[in-house]
Amino acid sequence: MHARSRSGFTLVELLISVVILSIGVVAVLHAFERSLFALGSARDHLWSNLLIREKISEIEVGLITGDSESIDSGMGDFDEPYEGFAWESSNEEFAIQESAEGVTNKVLSIELTIWRRGVNRDYVVQTLRAY
Repeated sequence: MHARSRSGFTLVELLISVVILSIGVVAVLHAFERSLFALGSARDHLWSNLLIREKISEIEVGLITGDSESIDSGMGDFDEPYEGFAWESSNEEFAIQESAEGVTNKVLSIELTIWRRGVNRDYVVQTLRAY
């Protein structure tokens, strides 16, 4: 009898190739998950930075127009498209110097905190504005 030569893969070779392919797919899926997490964090950071600038601008406009409501400390939520983000402002006014003309220069100390509900990360800015 002649031994027949068979071409093809054995079951062991096929199982090894499936295991190697599965490890590669799991690694790619894990990298994809991490990139989605990083994208969400970057979006939150970008939006928080934008919202901080918006709130500080509102306070500066209040200083210029004399609107005491926007200068006062407070807290609240943002509207669309930034729902889920909240803010808290702690403001304190200081009189720093009275000039010879009788004008008192004032400084507003602003501490502004922005956060996204459900995410354990706060963005805090402290600044001074003279007026």
